[in-house]
Amino acid sequence: MKVRIIGAGAAGCFCAANLVGMLKEKGVRAGRDVRIEVLERGYRPMVKLLHTGGGRCNLTNTFESTGWPQFKGRPTAKGLAMPSGRELAAVYPRGYRLMSRLLGEFGPAETMTWFEKRGVLLKVEEGGRVFPISDDAAEIVRTIRDGMQGVDLICKNEIDSIDPDGADFTIVTTGGGPGMQILWNLDIEKEAALPSLFAFKLSDTADGGKSRLCSLAGISAQASIAIAGTGFRSEGAVLITDSGISGPAVLKLSSHAARHLADKSYHAGVLVNWMNMSEAESIQTLEKLKQDNPARLIVNAHPQALPSRLWEHLCTKAGIKPAQRWGESGNAGIRRLAAVLCNDSYMLSGRSRSKEEFVTCGGVAACAVDPRTLECKKIPGLYFAGEILDIDAVTGGFNLQAAWSGAYAVAKAVSEAISAR
Repeated sequence: MKVRIIGAGAAGCFCAANLVGMLKEKGVRAGRDVRIEVLERGYRPMVKLLHTGGGRCNLTNTFESTGWPQFKGRPTAKGLAMPSGRELAAVYPRGYRLMSRLLGEFGPAETMTWFEKRGVLLKVEEGGRVFPISDDAAEIVRTIRDGMQGVDLICKNEIDSIDPDGADFTIVTTGGGPGMQILWNLDIEKEAALPSLFAFKLSDTADGGKSRLCSLAGISAQASIAIAGTGFRSEGAVLITDSGISGPAVLKLSSHAARHLADKSYHAGVLVNWMNMSEAESIQTLEKLKQDNPARLIVNAHPQALPSRLWEHLCTKAGIKPAQRWGESGNAGIRRLAAVLCNDSYMLSGRSRSKEEFVTCGGVAACAVDPRTLECKKIPGLYFAGEILDIDAVTGGFNLQAAWSGAYAVAKAVSEAISAR
């Protein structure tokens, strides 16, 4: 009997490692009773995994930001309240319904337990992000690789189409984007692959020239950002770059608005609220600054949350003169400054790929697979897991959790099918 896994990324290798373990529990040995082969077009497996989280490997998230309680004492997922659909949709813009089922079987608690049982010590950082204590993604790669005993790993193997008859079970775990080309000969439902996590190139005008904001590259601030004229909005850290803005808030917004921005050819209005408050609240804050600092220059007395250079830029944009003091500002000037602070307007003139993220939306549609096993409804014996599915998430370990959950579901389904024969 033969199992062929196409793609030696996180999902493919995790699927192989779990399949080996599950079959062993049933008295079936990989390499002797069942041949499991993993085919990879690159030179080595799990290369992308080595670069996740800046090389530290943010392998999952406790989901506390979506409503799940923070993990304490590593409880099982069965002891936790499942997030609502709305809460899951906040981190999985596409595929959250399918993820709801998959997480119920193998969620973050099971992921953490899986690695800890194999000697990986874990830690939870801000935002529920989970990393190995070693801060070394290579430790995660080694751990998965150690579980693939008896698996034939064949690298530098180019496959441009799927032959379901080439093995008893075929599992496709190639990445999104170019990886979807392998589906060309299959008559199944698919969604077009598009960039999902990317930074924004900004211009001050519609002509596409670099924004003056870019002169502040390296400065970050907490803010809320939105795509003008839409309901797409995000908040969090915003990092100014030499071509526009990036950071968690921008990547999250790009994920949720991925298809909308693609339809607009990545040209749209972007609004930044540097105060994270309404204009009325901002006016009150500025009036308090005026009251407390009448003799100080406006550019030198600013809200504590705003970096001084960013404040100076915003004051200039609002028409505040460098020598103007707070005591000299009138109501009109304060309202004008508040408007800039809360609705700082730019034009999106393109996108830049995040250095740490390689995620696309699109892939095999959820309606094309059995939600319990991820087996193709039209082609028995063909399974999908990982980025090849139309599931993608915001940053924070959620995308890798989707890979683990899907890979586990497929391994379980295939191991049960093998033992039943």
